[in-house]
Amino acid sequence: MKILIGSDKYKGSLESGKVCEAIAAAIKELVPDADLEIFPLADGGEGTAAILTRQNKGKEIYLTVRGPLGAPTEAVYGLSGDGKTAYIEMAEAAGLHRITPDPETSLKSSTHGVGDMIRDALDRNVKEIILAIGGSATTDAGMGMAEALGFKFLDMRGHPVPANGLGLLELYRIDGDQAHPRIGEVGFKVACDVTNPLFGLNGAAMVYAQQKGAGPEEIGFLEIGLRNFSKVSSLFLNRKVHNVPGSGAAGGLGAGAMIFLKAILVKGPQLVFEHTGFEERVKEADMIITGEGSVDNQSFNGKLLDGILDLVSKHHKSVVIIGGRVDNDISWPKWVHGVYALCDFAPDMESSLKDPEHWLKVAVSAMVQDLKKKNILPGG
Repeated sequence: MKILIGSDKYKGSLESGKVCEAIAAAIKELVPDADLEIFPLADGGEGTAAILTRQNKGKEIYLTVRGPLGAPTEAVYGLSGDGKTAYIEMAEAAGLHRITPDPETSLKSSTHGVGDMIRDALDRNVKEIILAIGGSATTDAGMGMAEALGFKFLDMRGHPVPANGLGLLELYRIDGDQAHPRIGEVGFKVACDVTNPLFGLNGAAMVYAQQKGAGPEEIGFLEIGLRNFSKVSSLFLNRKVHNVPGSGAAGGLGAGAMIFLKAILVKGPQLVFEHTGFEERVKEADMIITGEGSVDNQSFNGKLLDGILDLVSKHHKSVVIIGGRVDNDISWPKWVHGVYALCDFAPDMESSLKDPEHWLKVAVSAMVQDLKKKNILPGG
């Protein structure tokens, strides 16, 4: 029996490669002749660029970029082994972890550094850029990114406006004459798992700005600014994207990517499967072991686990799920041969988070015993 181990990370506890390795090591101890393949995965959020780089035999590119508030910071992105594709995470340059959220930073944070990484990749003559946009510190609709790529943002007197949340409301004209010449030559895909529009009750400001430090006044300012940005960008660049699902992702970077880069928004798991050949591995396997830190009803809303279950069903395979925690009220399809949660074996949640590799070993031991009893693994 060939077993494919393809898990997401256990967020805040263990990255996906370590999760897969721990599961494989525990199985090997109990079933020494098991035919295992380790295939770390991501859902389009944190860790996606590293996974795509690894699975495509690529290398990491380190460079100094502008952080959310303009100070130089070190960032890394991935380049595929053939040099044709760049894998970029916006959080590397403009992630929430890079600021102390407060009202002032909620208006001043910018995606400049994301544009710095994209420019570097363009200058390396890549043919495609994959951009993962989770975990942003910004609400600038991608203006900072675009300014780093040569776009100019002007007020009604022709003076530059800041390419951040503060500039959204002052924006009167966009000049793309000096935009990087390779933008039109490169295909851009954005890993995006949210469906929020650019503005409105479910938009970028109303839903996400508070976690970036914005108070009611700042949220109102950003909301009006995003509406103005949409009006100006549609006038000067003829791109109306404010109602496209995902345009409000990452403080409007979803919209900015479509407007300035002519990017396509793609569900994260779909993008990861496409760029790693994971579906082919599923076809070749007899069983898939997968999981993530928290398995709940949100896991079925276009997330990685949802995508894996679709592939398993499509190719008539079986699957086992191992999560950090798993909701008890989920109804599983018949091809799920077992569901295990680390916190069900550990004395408490804190213990499972502190030593996930140990509790993975315990969970895998229980899984192997159950599969042997069902005669799915030899030795039952």
